[in-house]
Amino acid sequence: MEWLAKSKGCNICHGPESTGSKDKVPIGPAWKDIAKKYKGQKNAADRLTRTVVTGSEPGSGGRHWKDQARGVAMPSNTIAISEADASKLVRWILASDKQDANNRAQ
Repeated sequence: MEWLAKSKGCNICHGPESTGSKDKVPIGPAWKDIAKKYKGQKNAADRLTRTVVTGSEPGSGGRHWKDQARGVAMPSNTIAISEADASKLVRWILASDKQDANNRAQ
């Protein structure tokens, strides 16, 4: 699924893991951080899919991703990605927390 993220330009702002450095804060939060933040939340996949497609409110990034991202709002991506592909990516990102747990257990 990473190929889909790269083909849609997601990796310009996001990456699989956080940098671990406050000096190198990415534009958008890391996928693993997203998975951890939304783990177990009802309707998280639907809400995040909507955010990927339509964007987030200006200034909202700084409030809920403090020190993990630069606080830039997620832009609308209606031209770049379909809702179906956005949903696939979001579900893959949210499942990454489970995949990591399985890999650590092995």
